[in-house]
Amino acid sequence: MKHKELSYILIATLFQGLLFLYPLSGNTGILFILFYFCPLPLFYIGSAWGYKYLCITSMITIAVISIYGLKLAIAYALIFALPAIFFSYYLNLHKESENGDLIWYPINLIFSKLVILSLLLVTVIILYLGLNIQEYQNTISSIYSNIYQIRPDLELTLEINNLGIMSASLPSIFVTFWIIIFTVNLWLGLKLSQKLGNLRRTWQSFDKITLSRTHVYILGFALIVAFLGNGLLMIIATSCSVALLVGYTINGLSVIHYITTANKYRSLILTSIYVMITLFAPLLIPLTIVGILDYKNTLREKFK
Repeated sequence: MKHKELSYILIATLFQGLLFLYPLSGNTGILFILFYFCPLPLFYIGSAWGYKYLCITSMITIAVISIYGLKLAIAYALIFALPAIFFSYYLNLHKESENGDLIWYPINLIFSKLVILSLLLVTVIILYLGLNIQEYQNTISSIYSNIYQIRPDLELTLEINNLGIMSASLPSIFVTFWIIIFTVNLWLGLKLSQKLGNLRRTWQSFDKITLSRTHVYILGFALIVAFLGNGLLMIIATSCSVALLVGYTINGLSVIHYITTANKYRSLILTSIYVMITLFAPLLIPLTIVGILDYKNTLREKFK
């Protein structure tokens, strides 16, 4: 291992520990948003030098976080480290063509795996919290109580009297943020390693992101179970439906990026869209519909 690579690993470890532990320290303010960039150092290491170096970084970070609590270390490993290692493996996966060119694993397939992994992750977390609805709701109530103790400033924000709403909403909120955080940081990690000259793979822009047709069938099944099921099964199906809908929203944005490629007002159009969906969340619904209509990956050419 070179001294430069070791230095980057130690810096990434330091940032990981700080970004993950900062929200739990009781601090408030704008620096709280740094938590959302927790996977960025991981994706940079993974895209620049591969998943093996990322494994070393993650193990050191897990050891540091375990000083503050074993459960925190397990949560970090499950939510951030292991998924980042998984995606970094595919980021560097390639084969050689007949003419000697390297063919890298497509970014859009990595995004599909990201959505599917979010379904598995939220299901595992829900089942870990409780194997029946009563046990699950008791655990959720305990989690909210612990959040109030660590971050009393959030009590008014998170104050919900209906335990049923709390139980159903928390996994959906988690999986929504997880997909957005990992998608944004995957893109930033690749851009950062590209800017610093460490990116080994060919770059694929955001307008290439698509979801395979099987995701539509999974979404349809999950929605049916969410409406007809009850108890823990309904919560799992609802969370999986939300994860897929978020994936299709990002797919819809990718379509918009593609069809505006040759437009001279592209920057203004894209900026306006992002500002509007930030200020008025229901505008995400048309983007989600566009993403779903692209299930055959033919909508881009039709629009163009």
